[in-house]
Amino acid sequence: MPIKGSIEIANRIRAALVNKVPKRIAADAERHFKMSFRHQGFIDETLVPWKPTKKPRANSRGKVLEKRILKRTGLLVNSIRVLRADWNRVEITAGGQHVPYAQIHNEGGRIQGTFNVRAHTRRKRDGTKVPVRAFQRKVNTVIPQRQFMGDSFKLRQTMRQTILRTISEALNKR
Repeated sequence: MPIKGSIEIANRIRAALVNKVPKRIAADAERHFKMSFRHQGFIDETLVPWKPTKKPRANSRGKVLEKRILKRTGLLVNSIRVLRADWNRVEITAGGQHVPYAQIHNEGGRIQGTFNVRAHTRRKRDGTKVPVRAFQRKVNTVIPQRQFMGDSFKLRQTMRQTILRTISEALNKR
């Protein structure tokens, strides 16, 4: 025969696990993946730094503007978001319509093919604008892997702590 209070405690723990844990884990994962951009590398057991760019971005005088890799406009880091967070699955995604390059940066690989470049205007150093006709550009380049999402030992530890903290909060709730 179960004790009267044990059913109430079991219901609180079940509610916390089903309702709170997936959302908290998703928030932890999103935060962890966005921290890769701050640390300039992926955190698994330790920090795995990204390979530096061949040529850092510089102004016209040669002064280096940005030392950060993969974070010029912030579109890539801001595309990391929670797609689904429920008891069956926690899904975090990156990329989208405005950030089609997310997967190649995360996994690395080769970009090969012929691409169309639209007609546009180019500004010269003296400020005059010159029209450029549409053309095709052949591309054959290797993008090194700069992982910012994936399985991580530290993330799994954080998730375990989140689960234990949520259960503890449910037990201590009056």
